[in-house]
Amino acid sequence: MEIRIRSFAMIREIIGQKSIKFRLEAATTNIMEVLQLLLREYPDLQGYLFPKQQLNANFIFAINGQRLSNEELDDYLLKDHDELAILPPAGGG
Repeated sequence: MEIRIRSFAMIREIIGQKSIKFRLEAATTNIMEVLQLLLREYPDLQGYLFPKQQLNANFIFAINGQRLSNEELDDYLLKDHDELAILPPAGGG
C-alpha cells in the first residue's frame, strides 16, 4: 500500500520535500503507526511531533483534505493512495 504525506513548515524542512510517497507493508495501518514509521526515517521529527514522548496536540492531521480529531488518529485505517497532511501549529498573535 502506498500513501502520500504532505508536509508544511518545519516538518517540510526536515523531510526536505512538500510531499513524499510512503510505502506501507501492512494493509491495516493507522495514522499513529505511520507517524512512528516516519520517525524512523526522519528522527529529527521527534522533538516536534512527540515532545516528551506524547503526540503534540497542537498539530493538525488531515486525510484527503478532511481534518481528523486526535482521537481518530488511532482509529482511522489508511487506504491505498490516501493523502495524509501534517499541519503544524500556526504561530503569530
